Amino acid sequence: MADVLVVGAGPTGLMAATLLARSGISAAIIDKNAEPATESRAFATHARSLEIFAKLGLEQRFLEKGTVMEGAEVFLDGQPVARISFQDLPRSDTPFPFVLLIPQAQIELLLLDDLRSHGVEVNRPCELTHLEQDEHHATARFSNGESATFRYVIGADGAHSLVRKAAGLTFEGAPYADTFLLADCKVGGADTENRARFYLHGKQFALQFPLAGTEGSRIYAVAEGADAEPTLDNVQQIVRKCSGLDLTLSNATWVSRYRVHHRSVDRYRAGRFFVAGDAAHIHSPAGGQGMNTGLQDAANLAWKLALVLNGQAPPALLDTYHQERWPVGQRVVQVTDRLFRVVLGENPLVAKLRDRLMPMLARPLSSLQAVRSTGFHYLSQLGIRYRPNFFVDDDGGASSGPSPVPLSGSAASNLLPQMHSESLPGSNRATIGRPNAPRAGHRAPNALIQRNLDVFALISGYQFDLLVLSRSALKPAQIEHLQAQLDATRRTAPFPLRTHLVAPCLNGRHPGVTQIETTDLYRTYQLTENRPHALVLIRPDGHIAFRSDSHNLDALHRFVARFQAHRGEASPSAKSK
Repeated sequence: MADVLVVGAGPTGLMAATLLARSGISAAIIDKNAEPATESRAFATHARSLEIFAKLGLEQRFLEKGTVMEGAEVFLDGQPVARISFQDLPRSDTPFPFVLLIPQAQIELLLLDDLRSHGVEVNRPCELTHLEQDEHHATARFSNGESATFRYVIGADGAHSLVRKAAGLTFEGAPYADTFLLADCKVGGADTENRARFYLHGKQFALQFPLAGTEGSRIYAVAEGADAEPTLDNVQQIVRKCSGLDLTLSNATWVSRYRVHHRSVDRYRAGRFFVAGDAAHIHSPAGGQGMNTGLQDAANLAWKLALVLNGQAPPALLDTYHQERWPVGQRVVQVTDRLFRVVLGENPLVAKLRDRLMPMLARPLSSLQAVRSTGFHYLSQLGIRYRPNFFVDDDGGASSGPSPVPLSGSAASNLLPQMHSESLPGSNRATIGRPNAPRAGHRAPNALIQRNLDVFALISGYQFDLLVLSRSALKPAQIEHLQAQLDATRRTAPFPLRTHLVAPCLNGRHPGVTQIETTDLYRTYQLTENRPHALVLIRPDGHIAFRSDSHNLDALHRFVARFQAHRGEASPSAKSK
């Protein structure tokens, strides 16, 4: 019996399955389609997703298959009004200050290869037909007549998710009034290079994204009439009308018509069932947020399931999946909906204001580096962060008295809806201590340590890492003392933990210390002369679980002890290890 059933082998399901496999969890993954997708579907891969791929050592495979989008151009009634460049963004906190355009079919093939390398194959065609759960197991029946039991089920089975329906989750929202046409084809007559193009013309609009440089593009367009045939000729007519350019579309590999919805679930967890990706949230394609949000759903959930199943954390840890990811999904649906309605010109007054102000403001604003950097911050999902919870805390709650008893079951469920994530991209409100310093719940930013070494290289891999940082040069006796403490911390931690002592050394170099040779780390992690030290515990998904501004490991030990209290339900395979 596998521990986890993953339903759906799109990017979200494949990411969940490969992360579980990497964590030593037995996972089965099924998909109702006989073959992987061949259409491009989603294609914008943002910086935060590339950072997750980098933790898995997969980023080069994705970069080799994708096209780096240099920027975007905006046309209004056939006239260029703005040109936005991503090529000089001042983002030293990520190795990926760009948007990578890579068709979903390629993404799925790369993740399939990684999954196979860990001994897991997708069972296809295999459709889930029935699902139920009790206190100890989930039971699934399949289209081949077989049934099996699992400890948990992840529904990554799209907008019509059977897992979501079996869990009794609502999926509130509505479709947009317009019907959309899309095409993957070659576009002649526009020197787009590696830039996206947005064509606005009244209530009509069309979008063009380069998928393979000048060899192929993805086209979105508002259909003229709900019954418009999804033909390349129809798409070409609409694009010409919106752009005012004599564009020629040819060599189509996919043409389709579809309705766009904006919907989201009320909960991400119901007992032993979880939903992720399109099963939890669907929205307009504005900003290319959908697939990236689903990948992060999977990255957030997999390590939590692994710790609970391996008996390394209490079951209450699983409640934080909803607590952290639900507000993110809600925000994505809300923001993309507002943006999409402005572009569509659904409100005539807003559309008139858009058309009047855009020629005056778009060009000067798009030339400002601060504006472009802020836009990229929102688009890339680098600013998503989680508010403190029982398993995300600064200083281990030392300033607020004894650690509370871990919540589980209905008690946790009753409290969690009142505890929301700080998930607004770009927000600078600090949870504690110095403003702008990366704190608990924030994504751990990259920073250069040495000429050929940065933080992301140090913490590569889907596991916990503890950074012990110092701006002050350490004496040999201090290094030996800290190393002894870190050895004890690794031995007593309930989960596998790597520790890294990162500091300048007072007397030459020390084999147990990663020597700091630049000031970038000090600036990024806010190590100052007044507060020169920090302990930063980074989760497998790249977010900070704990931060303290001292080298006193007692607060860290109190925090880590929360994972030990009321341990989880170890799987049979975990118990035998």
